[in-house]
Amino acid sequence: KVIVDYNTRTYQILHTTGISLVHVFDLNTQQKIYDIRISRQQTHNMKWLKPYSSLFYIAQNDFYIYDERTKGPVASIKDGGNGLVNCNCSISMPLLLVSGYENGDLSMVDMRMMTEVGNRYRSGQPMVQFDVNQHLPFAVGLCGQELIAFSYEDEQFEPTVQDLNFTPDSFCLHLTEASCAVRSGSNLQCVIIDY
Repeated sequence: KVIVDYNTRTYQILHTTGISLVHVFDLNTQQKIYDIRISRQQTHNMKWLKPYSSLFYIAQNDFYIYDERTKGPVASIKDGGNGLVNCNCSISMPLLLVSGYENGDLSMVDMRMMTEVGNRYRSGQPMVQFDVNQHLPFAVGLCGQELIAFSYEDEQFEPTVQDLNFTPDSFCLHLTEASCAVRSGSNLQCVIIDY
């Protein structure tokens, strides 16, 4: 399983094949900068934390936040990587790490103490895709056959099912605006997110 993510601030790419090593490439020099040795477990997900230029996470059984400056983990959550679909922070609330899980749960973690805050939200439907807006305090998940926006401005999840006249298969959230492209079969439609 190949996992790749791009950092738009530093023009760097994270790359792993899922076991043992994470590679960091610089697109400016078109060279590998360094490797980071990770635990020999299956890697479920890995991404740059968008409001920050040097932090990224690796989700295995446990969840780790790495700082590329130290080339090692700076925080962790035991068993936090199991079933993780995706997580990230928003520039509007950079200390809250918002996570979506395969079983439909959502959680918020205060990155200063790495402890869960607010109430864990349970959608009751499997989540196949999840993303956090880079600037605004909301996330979007594809739960069952519904596209759901989750506002978390008050450290409480407030779900809003998006009123679509079709069944969504996948989506791509706009980085800075409250909109996304939603695919249904071979059709693609721009949707304004109501959150």
